Amino acid sequence: MVTKAELEQELAALREELAAQQKLTAEATAQAAEAASDGKAALAGFLQSHGIDTGDLDIEDLWRQLSGEIGDFTRRQPALAAIAVFALGFLLGRMAR
Repeated sequence: MVTKAELEQELAALREELAAQQKLTAEATAQAAEAASDGKAALAGFLQSHGIDTGDLDIEDLWRQLSGEIGDFTRRQPALAAIAVFALGFLLGRMAR
């Protein structure tokens, strides 16, 4: 039979593990927000480099629409999306050599 002390030790270990996971989740959320911000800036830079005036455009809305369309595409065509990701990874791997 398990003693109370053993249960308390296991509970303390689980609490420590939960705290560590919460910390990792908070860090990942912050990194995702930073990446999204960088993505928006990259989109704005790309548009400006191709002669599109971004002063009149809502970059936030464009970014949301682009990421939404990519997400919808992966849900509608998962096999094609997997092939595209594989091909892109293959090409990037070949270029990195």
